[in-house]
Amino acid sequence: MSIIKCPVCGQSVDDHTPKCPNCGTPIAGRLVKCHRCGNVYFTNLSACPACNEPNPNYTPNGGIGGVSQTPPPPPVPSKKNNGKMVAIVVVVLLLLFAGGFYFYQQHEKNADERDAYELVMKSTSVQDLQDYLDKYPDADPAHREAVEQRLKELKELESDWNDTLVNDSKAAYLAFLDKHPDAPQKDVVHHKVDSIDWAEAVKLNTIDSYQDYMDEHADGEHYDEANDNIKTIKTTVVQDDEAKAVKLQLKEFFSAFNSQSDGAIVGSVAQVMTTFLGKSNATSDDVTEFMHSLWNKPDLVSLNWFVKDDYNIKKKEVGDDKYDYTVTFTAILNRRYTNANGETQDTYHVTAHVNPDGLISSMEMKK
Repeated sequence: MSIIKCPVCGQSVDDHTPKCPNCGTPIAGRLVKCHRCGNVYFTNLSACPACNEPNPNYTPNGGIGGVSQTPPPPPVPSKKNNGKMVAIVVVVLLLLFAGGFYFYQQHEKNADERDAYELVMKSTSVQDLQDYLDKYPDADPAHREAVEQRLKELKELESDWNDTLVNDSKAAYLAFLDKHPDAPQKDVVHHKVDSIDWAEAVKLNTIDSYQDYMDEHADGEHYDEANDNIKTIKTTVVQDDEAKAVKLQLKEFFSAFNSQSDGAIVGSVAQVMTTFLGKSNATSDDVTEFMHSLWNKPDLVSLNWFVKDDYNIKKKEVGDDKYDYTVTFTAILNRRYTNANGETQDTYHVTAHVNPDGLISSMEMKK
């Protein structure tokens, strides 16, 4: 047994096989091998078709009963079978191409969906999220679930923000920020709250109101302005505690006149006054002398100064956190006598200055 090549189709076959499994040509006992060139050819040929070496087994009329044993010509492969084979190959190739194309399309589609998912999850637009859901109905279920949850949160956020804008109050903005601390509107909320607090501070226009604003908004939009306003108020606006101290000093001054207390007068005026009742550089002795002159009247039983609460106080800065106060007010002098004069009343318009030490530094009175 040896392996040869079919002389018709060239397929390698066993020389004892009845037919070529590829083309159906008879093989066993029908072939001879040329001893010169080794070519395999049919025994009915008189010579090797490759080298023309005579076929030693050739018998033109040999065979049983004088009938030639020359085998019939090899069958020609069926064109019908070849057509089927070609059709099968074509179909297989088409299926492979279609499958590859489908796989490519799916891969590209999935990649596109992944990119869209990653992008839309960073968006704060309700419309962007809805567009994703509409465009990718067959997306990864986990992706759709995440987008749907994100869409729900954004819709709730949008609704809460609209309600907050309608309310437009500090409490509403703070409540929104408490519920949505990382909302994209947080900078707007800080601006709104800052503006509301600033408007309230300006409306009150006090040191305390501006200080409250600065305490609550360390990085506030109006922080420097609030600080400047505090400085302006301190140098120009008399505060309640300042007014209270000035009024008390003036009342004690006139009370000293009523009680004829030299010590109280000395303790309430500057050592040297700019002016006192027209006298420049007056001393406390000048003031006490005036007090005694008022009491030194014939038949005078009592003397009483009454200060009306119609103070007009202005301030002027004379040093760092040091102020001089100019005060105008009304003082009434009541006298009672034992003679026919009975009682008298005189009204005076008083202008006084109180220095940074809280002492009266000048005083003028007009009847």
